[in-house]
Amino acid sequence: MSKLVSVVIPCYNSERSIAEVVELTMAEFAKLDSFDCEFVLVDDNSSDGTFAEITRLCERYPNVHGLSLMRNFGQHNGLMCAMNHVSGDYVLGMDDVQTHPSQIAPILAKMGEGYDLVYGVYRKSTNGSVKKLTSWLNKKTSRVLLGRPKNIQSSNFWCITRQVCDEVIKYKNYSPYVDGIFYRVTHNIGNVAIEHHEREYGQSAQEAHQAVDGVLQLLRHPAAHCLHYRGHLGGRGLCDGHRHDRSQAARPHDARWLGVHHLAHGVLLRARAHGARHHRRVRGRPR
Repeated sequence: MSKLVSVVIPCYNSERSIAEVVELTMAEFAKLDSFDCEFVLVDDNSSDGTFAEITRLCERYPNVHGLSLMRNFGQHNGLMCAMNHVSGDYVLGMDDVQTHPSQIAPILAKMGEGYDLVYGVYRKSTNGSVKKLTSWLNKKTSRVLLGRPKNIQSSNFWCITRQVCDEVIKYKNYSPYVDGIFYRVTHNIGNVAIEHHEREYGQSAQEAHQAVDGVLQLLRHPAAHCLHYRGHLGGRGLCDGHRHDRSQAARPHDARWLGVHHLAHGVLLRARAHGARHHRRVRGRPR
């Protein structure tokens, strides 16, 4: 029996790219006898016609499901929103314009070795200087603050089991750092080498936006102090339009990292109000 892979993609100003990403991904899955796919696409309050394009894809393909956030919450919130609406045996996280569908097969093959989480690691990065800087900062701080295994590299191209996904979505803080939650759930993590493709549509602005957002999520996340779960609040999903209690029991900061934490946060911080999560659904209820 084929396994269902839920492909989750947070989208921002992806009007020109998202249809190609979806269709190329479908073509790759057509080559894989053991897997079927579905898509959960989350529009992160784009300023172009991204959600209209997602709607067209939903109308064209029965395995495509779309959601739209009512304001820009960032990439990690988009991923958390999507993971609350998957039905697959595996959940595959992709970027809307940079991760290439041709690299899905190696990641799924590595998952077949029994890992709970597999990251695709780029042999040669084509990222710009801002992305490289934030990736380096993420790598250093996540290992010390979150306990990321030293021999594991992370990326925005990953796959998890449904069991891991079910644990991840129990996290209800409004500033999630997805990789940190992964590390809390499991250390049964693998890496597989993949190729990094240059993005065809629009480069630096959104790449920098996503990179900075990711590091900020790490630095202001309770995981940087003491990551733990608050439990499933009243059975409501992350995107159900409710604001959840942020209160966390924090341990004292590690003195070695307090200065780094505040310096990096001060350099990277951008204004972002914290409000409730809302979404619109395409076709009523994503499967």
